[in-house]
This record gives sequence, structure tokens and C-alpha cells, in this order.
Amino acid sequence: KLFAHNLIERLDMGENTTKVGLIRFSKKVDVIEQMTFDQAGLLTKLDAISFPQSTTSTSLAFSMALDVLKAGGRKEVEKSKTIVFFVTDGKPNNAEASDKMAESVRAGARLVVVPVGTGMGAAGLEQMMSWATFPPEENVLQAPSFEALPTKISNFIADLCPDLTCRETSVE
Repeated sequence: KLFAHNLIERLDMGENTTKVGLIRFSKKVDVIEQMTFDQAGLLTKLDAISFPQSTTSTSLAFSMALDVLKAGGRKEVEKSKTIVFFVTDGKPNNAEASDKMAESVRAGARLVVVPVGTGMGAAGLEQMMSWATFPPEENVLQAPSFEALPTKISNFIADLCPDLTCRETSVE
């Protein structure tokens, strides 16, 4: 949660810059916030939620991300600047469905995958590399643990900021 909070804080959100939606997924998939320019409101909602530890409904999360983008994304923003930032620590419940939905996400946005830890195993990590927009070296951003994620924000910002409007500094 600290990672997501700090990342959202670093984004320059507004009518002419960045719009963000937030989805939580585990066994269930919940839209926490539709696409919004309201950074303070988004952070308040993020701070109020918990993150359940259960199975990983990856394909449903990808599908929900597409729905959120279609409902509130900015159509005038080109595909390469529309980013789905996908953070997960587990193998998908349905690998085949996840592969297909990742392909659908990539058709409309840049898919950046953030595998956390080693719970997905080598085969799972390889699958996640295939989900990300090509080249995976630029679109798979790994972290050894959830605790380590906040220390990775500067690196992630450096990788994403050609496509997002971000502040390079924060009060970390």
C-alpha cells in the first residue's frame, strides 16, 4: 500500500496530464476508483483499503482494467502513453485466460507488469514477461518483496516517466 501511495503521490494528475484508476484483486476483483484526476481522493481511498491474501484472479483483473479504461480513459491519449501498471505476487488462477486478457490489454495500452517476490516461480515469472508490452526488459519491473517496493519507486519512475508526467523528487 505504501508503494502505491508513494507512486500516486509522485504523479502529476490533472486534466492535461495524468488520470488514474485503482483496482484491487485477489480472489475477488474490486474497482476502488474509476479513472480520476482527483489525486487526494484517490489517495484517501487507497489508504482506507486492505489487501487480502488469497488466490490471484489475474484474468479478471485485466478484464476490469480494460473496463475501467473504456469507461473513463482519455480517448485522445495514444496507446503508448496509456499505461496499465499491474502489481502481483502470485500465479494466476487461470493461466490461459490471463494470457488472452493480457493480449487484450496490450491492444489498448502499454502493460507494465511488476512481479513481487518469488511466489509465482520461474514459470510464472516467464509468463508475466510474456504479458508485458514488448520489450519486457522495459515493461517488467521486479521487486523482491512488498516491503522492497517503496525503495523501487525512483527506478520505476525513471522507466515510466517518458510516458507519464511525474515529479522526479518526493519526500520519501
